[in-house]
Amino acid sequence: MGIRPQLWAGLLLLAAAAGCTKTITLQRVPACCGPTIRTVAVAPFNNRSSVPQAADWVAERLAAALVYSRTYDKVIGPRELMARLKAVDITMPTDDPAAAAHAIGQLVPGVDALVVGTVEAYDYDRPVYKHLEEPRDRMIYPEGGLSTPPAGGGEAKDFFIPVADRCGLVRLAVTAKMVSVPDGDVLAKTSARLGGEELRQSDRERKVEKKLIESCDAAGRELSKAFIKVPVEVKIEPEHVLRTACLKQETRELVFTRQFKPADNEVLVIIALPPEAARNDFCVMISARGEGRVRMEREFVWGPRDVERRIVFPRVELTENCPTTHYAVSLYTQGKSRLLVTQEFEISQ
Repeated sequence: MGIRPQLWAGLLLLAAAAGCTKTITLQRVPACCGPTIRTVAVAPFNNRSSVPQAADWVAERLAAALVYSRTYDKVIGPRELMARLKAVDITMPTDDPAAAAHAIGQLVPGVDALVVGTVEAYDYDRPVYKHLEEPRDRMIYPEGGLSTPPAGGGEAKDFFIPVADRCGLVRLAVTAKMVSVPDGDVLAKTSARLGGEELRQSDRERKVEKKLIESCDAAGRELSKAFIKVPVEVKIEPEHVLRTACLKQETRELVFTRQFKPADNEVLVIIALPPEAARNDFCVMISARGEGRVRMEREFVWGPRDVERRIVFPRVELTENCPTTHYAVSLYTQGKSRLLVTQEFEISQ
């Protein structure tokens, strides 16, 4: 049974559409990751929860996540920051980030931004207990400790165990923001809320602290996403992202072409990237076939509002002492280490 012409044409269009897209890896770069932010300090967090160590745990985990990301040249953690401020009369944590940023700018040279935060809630539900109907050698009291029956025996109803269908739940809520040093301007802010971390019956009270610390690890990683570069996969159309063009001599009208005539004095490279490319660094390189070297290159950073960028390459410089008329233009990112798109074109002599 043959395929109808209409269906065959549709399949060809789908195949063509599938073939013209490509998935590339860029980086989601927050506004706080600009070239002027090289050193970041993490201040001790405020604590409004019932767990005294909560603020220290979360702040330390956030600092560790910033270090691991390699987004910044240097990260100063809460303990190191407090050690530097120990000799002066500065109270940390503080409810006035702008004042703290101003003070740190004067007392800790080289810090470009400060991260402050507050643990709003950090607790857990204790397991529910019920009476046992018969004595056991070892029972769990409501306080959660293990013990043996009192000397001389005792009533079975005096002992308790956790109810199977009611377990503890860890809850954690924290907010954080990054401010510039010494101005105190807010560069980025975020929050993390974790809930439903179940404490199984086998965990009981002795593993509560471990579960709380694990929640801090998760909160630190979640908070850090607002302050670090994160890989993101983006689908692009190579034919649209990177194109070559020239300007008509008479009208200066833009004409897309891969065949440049002797009268064309310039080679225009037109770059069009998706919004996810904001604040990523790129490099356009042009090389001649068979030469094994780059003839010309241009570096740039894609702006948050950029839609299109035109880069001009003078014909004279491209073709000087070149043995061929065939060229290739390539778009790289991440310090020229990742090739995204390549297009070939020809310059007639």
